[in-house]
Amino acid sequence: MRLAGLALVIPAFPLLLVARLQLGAAFSVQAKASQLVTTGLYARIRNPIYVFGALLIAGAIIWAQRPVFLLVFLILIPLQIVRSRKEAQVLEAKFGDEYLEYKRKTWF
Repeated sequence: MRLAGLALVIPAFPLLLVARLQLGAAFSVQAKASQLVTTGLYARIRNPIYVFGALLIAGAIIWAQRPVFLLVFLILIPLQIVRSRKEAQVLEAKFGDEYLEYKRKTWF
């Protein structure tokens, strides 16, 4: 199980860092639409920070062999979905058809 956890953590951590760096000045704790980032990891995944953050946490939980901590996902995943929908609304309001086309071509 520890190897399975590491198999998630090892790629997830650097990909999370890359996603954050690629987001650059567009990063914000609250949903805002300063620019639409559509390159790098964002060319395929609309929310790579959420995806790789969740994989990192899952890998750490599996590595620690504490399945009770998987309850974190009962809270984390719905919160991330709600947050991503709010961000999508803000981006769609600002960028309109450009965002809808980007959304059509990407996953989560």
